[in-house]
Amino acid sequence: MPKLSKFKITKRSVEALPTSKDVTFRDSELKGFAIRTKTSGTKIYLAIYRNAEGRTRSYALGTHDPLSADEARKLAKAALAKVDAGGDPAEQRKLDREAITVAELCIMFLKDLESGKITGRKGAKKKPEAIVSEKGRINRHIVPLLGKTKVRDLNQAKIKAFMRAVTDGKTAVDERVGYRARAIVKGGAGAASRSFGTLAGLMAYALDRDIISVSPCRGMKVKQGEPRKVRLDPDQYRALGDALTASDAEGETWQAVKAFRLLALTGCRLNEIGHLKWSEVDIDGQALRLADSKTGASIRPIGSEAVSLLSELSRSSDHVFPALRVKKQPYGGLAKAWARILARAKDGDADRLAGLTPHSLRHAYASVGGDLGLSELTISALLGHTAGGVTRRYVHHLDAVLIATANRVCETIACQMAGTITNGDGVE
Repeated sequence: MPKLSKFKITKRSVEALPTSKDVTFRDSELKGFAIRTKTSGTKIYLAIYRNAEGRTRSYALGTHDPLSADEARKLAKAALAKVDAGGDPAEQRKLDREAITVAELCIMFLKDLESGKITGRKGAKKKPEAIVSEKGRINRHIVPLLGKTKVRDLNQAKIKAFMRAVTDGKTAVDERVGYRARAIVKGGAGAASRSFGTLAGLMAYALDRDIISVSPCRGMKVKQGEPRKVRLDPDQYRALGDALTASDAEGETWQAVKAFRLLALTGCRLNEIGHLKWSEVDIDGQALRLADSKTGASIRPIGSEAVSLLSELSRSSDHVFPALRVKKQPYGGLAKAWARILARAKDGDADRLAGLTPHSLRHAYASVGGDLGLSELTISALLGHTAGGVTRRYVHHLDAVLIATANRVCETIACQMAGTITNGDGVE
């Protein structure tokens, strides 16, 4: 134990203290205020007290120079006042140092997410694409803006500031992440809303593990991004049809040409078509019976034009669109093929297709359904949206109605892609 001495702590007295031994000097005026000299030459101001359990604790206030004796005395009074009120400054500092940050929580969360310990709807393991999206929002928005914040210190004011920063594009980036690959991250209300959803999931995770007692996201109302309203007019559909035809003639892989044409005719998601298996294709029933879509098992009525396209394809592989070289794998080059196909648009058509993405075709399919006077429930059923038991019953019990409706939407899109003007009930 270092030897204890008592004297008045002042600037002059502290600077005169020798540092040949480890000695603690208590102030003669303020009980609990002290300074400790170290053989290293360091002089540390302390607040010494007994906590509620009767244990003697030493709370370091700071080192002499830059901290002055007068400043240290003020800090000691504040710390000792907390002790009188039942606090324990030393223990609180220890807890503060041990408190987990948002970045550390994210590491724990992602580890459990990838191992399947964190599940989605109905306890099902989250799908790879959903995990990729979560990781993207965490690594690109949450960690850069909130990573250093202690989880227990996160409050609604900080979350609102985070949302504003994402909305304003503070985390936007366009950088190279690999050979011929770039990461393009944009801001906006939609990105902020989706990032809040991920953050709320993180806080629920922290709550479940007793890291916090109340989620700071609870009760917050977040403005949703404006829904994307994508529609293709007949000229745009015709331009896309021409680009697909040109690509086929110029040697583009048949998998890409056929997959994107089927995507336009069915309104399916890109992965649903890209990973489609023949076991999921019901030609006679005019339906795709997907074993595992974004929302689980799903039945999609398809039009006769889509059926004709599928009937022309070889069944030499388990996958409808097989990989070029690797057996028993789906074709994995759709993303790059899409860029090549759009690049083959005729002069004057490039502007019509600017900004078009594969997912835009799903929104456009819904818009065609709306133009034909279909109800939202019918369109949801065609697209495989989850709308509770109503939609599921609709799909199972009204197959004939939905198939006829799918025929109308599919025929309309096929005619527009072929450059034929249609009124939605056939060719004029």
